[in-house]
Parts: sequence; C-alpha cells; structure tokens
Amino acid sequence: MLLVDRLMNLENHVPDHCAVLAAPLPPCTLIFSVSDGLARAEVLHVSGTSPRQCWREGLRRLRRRMDMRKLTGKHLRLDWVADAQSCAFSEFLSLAETTKRGYLRYGLALDAGFNVLLTEQEANAQAVYYHEDDYNSSRFNADAFSAWAAIRFKGREARLPAPDDLVWRISTAGVYCGDDGELHPLPAPRAGANLLTNGFYSGRRETQRFTPETGDATILGAARWLAGQIRKDGRFVYGWLPCFDKRLISYNCLRHASSLYSLLEALEYTGDETLKAPAERALRHMTGEFIREYAPEGRKMAFLVDVPVGEIKLGGGGVALLALAKWRDITGTDEFLPLMELLALGIGFMQDPASGALVHVLHAADLSLKERQRVIYYDGEAVFGLLRLYRETKDQRWLGMAEKSFSSFLDDAHAKAHDHWLSYAANELTLHKPEERYFRFGLNNCMGHLDFVLKRETSYPTLLELMMAAQKMLVRLEGLPEFTFLLDGVDLPKFKAAMHHRARYLLEGFFWPETAMFFQNPRRIADTFFLRHHGFRARIDDVQHFISGFIAYTRMLKEGRPEWRPE
Repeated sequence: MLLVDRLMNLENHVPDHCAVLAAPLPPCTLIFSVSDGLARAEVLHVSGTSPRQCWREGLRRLRRRMDMRKLTGKHLRLDWVADAQSCAFSEFLSLAETTKRGYLRYGLALDAGFNVLLTEQEANAQAVYYHEDDYNSSRFNADAFSAWAAIRFKGREARLPAPDDLVWRISTAGVYCGDDGELHPLPAPRAGANLLTNGFYSGRRETQRFTPETGDATILGAARWLAGQIRKDGRFVYGWLPCFDKRLISYNCLRHASSLYSLLEALEYTGDETLKAPAERALRHMTGEFIREYAPEGRKMAFLVDVPVGEIKLGGGGVALLALAKWRDITGTDEFLPLMELLALGIGFMQDPASGALVHVLHAADLSLKERQRVIYYDGEAVFGLLRLYRETKDQRWLGMAEKSFSSFLDDAHAKAHDHWLSYAANELTLHKPEERYFRFGLNNCMGHLDFVLKRETSYPTLLELMMAAQKMLVRLEGLPEFTFLLDGVDLPKFKAAMHHRARYLLEGFFWPETAMFFQNPRRIADTFFLRHHGFRARIDDVQHFISGFIAYTRMLKEGRPEWRPE
C-alpha cells in the first residue's frame, strides 16, 4: 500500500483517539516511529496544543528523517501520551527497582514540556530498564539511558535528573500500520498494580479472543524462525538477546533435541514444507554428533551426550526419542528405529531394576554416576520418550519400563512438581494403560497449580503445555464411565478459565512487528517468541515451549467442542 495512503490512515485515526492532557503539561504529544525492519526504529516526538498541529509538524519531521535514512516506511507507528503522573526521580527509580525485570510498563519524561521523553517501548528495547547482573528488577540503567539520549537527542542536553527533581511517569497509547495498510490499535496500560492487568496488551495489538487464526499465524511464524536458526551443518544458533543483537554462544544438546521435536510438531501441524529440510539437518546433526553408542559389559545401547559438558542427561534420551518418533510419523521411514531401540536401552541402563527409579546424570566418559537427581523434568522426558517409542513399535519392553518408572513417580514430590513433561507422560500412559492411579496423578499434577497459572506474571509457556496435557485427560475421562468420579474433585470452570487466560497471556511474549521494530535488528527476531524477564531473550528452547503449547491449544479450538471454547 502506498506510503501516503497509510499515513492518511494514521492521521484519520488520531482525532478520535488522542488524549488531551491538562495544564501545565502539553495538551498533546505525538510520538512517530518508523522502521524498515533492518535497524531500530527512528523515533521523534512533537508536543503542541492540538493533535492536528502535532501531526503536521511531526509529519514534516518524519518525512525529512525518512529521506535522510532512505527509509520506505515498512513499519509505521504513532503513539500519544495518554497519561502522565509526576513524581520525584528517586520515586521513579524506586518503582523500577521494585518491579520485575522487563515489566516496568511506563515511559519517562524529564521535564513538564516533554522535551526529553522516553517511551516504554524504547526503554525496554534499549535496555534502559535492564541490568545483566540483576535478574529480579527493572533497575534503571544510567549508562543505557545516556547512550540512548546521545542518539535520540543529538545536540540537545538530556542529563539525568537529580533524585529530588520532578519527572513524569508516562503511559502511551497508539496505532501501528504495516505495509498492508491495516491499522492495529495499541492500548495504554490499564490502571492498577497487578502486572497481569497493568500492561496486558500495553503497547501491542489487542487480542481479546484467541482464535484458530491467531494460533496458526504465531505457530507458523515461530516455526519458521526456529528453522531459520538451523545452520548448514545442522546445529542451531542457540538464541539472541535482541536489545543488543547479541548471539548466545553456549549450547545445550538436550535442548537441541527438544527444540527439534517442537519444530517437527510444527511441520506436522502446518504442513509447511519449508521446515522439512532444516529440520532434517538438525536431526542428522543430532544423530551423528550428539548420540553415541556404548557397550558396557557387552550390552549395546546409546545415549544423547551433552558434548560441551561431557554429560549424559536422562532427559536427553527421552527428547531424542520424541524427535525421532515424530520424524517417523511424518516421513514413514524406519531408518532410525534401531537407534531408537538403543536409546531406550540407554534409558534402561539409568533405571533401578527393582524400584523403577531413574538416575539423572552420568559421566559420558565412563557411564559412572554424576548426579542421582538434578531436575525433575528429566523423569517425564524419559518416560514420555519410551511411551512414544512403544506407540511406534508396540514392543512391550518399553511400556513395561515406562510403567515401572511411573510407579516411582506416584509420590508427593513428583505430584507437587507440576511439571509439564510429567503431564505429557501421564497422558500418554493413560492412552495405553487407562488406570485410575495414572489419571489421578495426571490431574493432581495440574489441578493444584491453577492459581499459579492464573496469577503468574511471566510468560512461563510450559504452563500451557501442562494445561493441555491435562485437558486431553479430562476429555477422555468424560467417555470412561468407570472413572467419572475422578472429575468430582476438578474445578472445571476454574481450569478452563486458567487455560484460556494462559493462552491469551502468552501472546504478550510474541514479537509482533510493532514490538520488534524498536530492537537493534528487528528482522532477526520478527514473528517469534521471547521471555520478557530475561531481557526479551529469544532462545530455541523458549520458542519450543510456546510452539508446542499453542499447537495443542489451537488444535483444541479447531475440534469445535463448544464447551471448550473461550467465552
């Protein structure tokens, strides 16, 4: 769509939506942002007596900036100051320090005339509310502020205020227009201190209802991003810190396998053939570089080795089995069945033959024990992998090993873990062994966690996975009259509310174009998921969990069962 037409759409939107502030503040302040997706958005703002006056002056300056930077204006965003509250700078610093990192949803104006004004989107994308060594708070970063100000206000002084100086905490609303010409309103933060409401939808398009189309678009975008992180040799680029366009140089072979599994899920779900070649590269890298065969006492077996640290993690064999089973489902090939059997035997090597309990970490050099217990999700990954192999082959060995291990999970420690992998394993086990104890475990693993699901302010995408595995069990229980008594202890309305809330809330962690445009390299992160409290990190295993949860949730919506639709 022509630039002039899109600008006209923005102009027509302003009069009916732009807030007017009371004196002594400027009645109107418009903030113009433009990007072609190759670099951070160019941002300028104009204050004046009316929206029309601000628009004319802002448009003149915007065109000059676009000509100077040779921008076509693929991404256009217009914001306005919707609210401003004065406070001492020390109070603002205190607010930042007591707010979870990434969740300070306010901008900052240093003077009553709004001559120096920083929006929330700029502040978070420029790491002004971020310290690498402070994982808990949005502590103000004076160095990042100065670096931003030097670029944004060339030739103008933008010094930091003294602690007692008056500043203004600002909230903005706005509208985004892409090159298709469609307008997306961008609401201001809502009143209140709860992070789940004060900031939900803030600064990005509002999605009151999660539709199948919403799910399909975000799944496909994130899956293509994940596939794009696979290098020619089949290894992933592990992730990015988008504030600095900084590549994460560490690696985790287990997460390579689990991220590959979710990519294959997306290939199966979307049918997008562009995902297949990179997925196969990652799969062959896993089988050729990370999976090693051993023969202790002459017994052949295989393990996924976390190469950088020389460890064998129990969960690695499980997620490798999941990826290989999904590849077999998609392609029909039996190429990897012998390797899958060796991986299952490797899990068996880590199982106590009497109790069924699993040890978590071995030394890769000699298969000696390194750690008996590390993280509980290894248990669920291993058993889920065994059960998926059983589904492929119907070999009773794998079902027997899974049952024996699961018997050791039927304790308070595992039931209170609320781990999504254990939920996946429980659901899969009930498909083959519909027994009360397994259903009860699967339900207890989730139902005691509903308040957490409803109130957790971070994205926490594994919570949706946890919910969706439980939802599958609930649906099946409705058709098993002998077990319907298990539903008596389930608060079904609360469960549904928590599930639908978590799905919608996860959209807060998606790089919509109106969000990505403020980061150093928007194209690098567009259409994928991030974790706000980790500096907007986009890492392969983070994206993995969003994809898997959204696939399960969107499939449920498409099933057309009215009792499971969001209100």
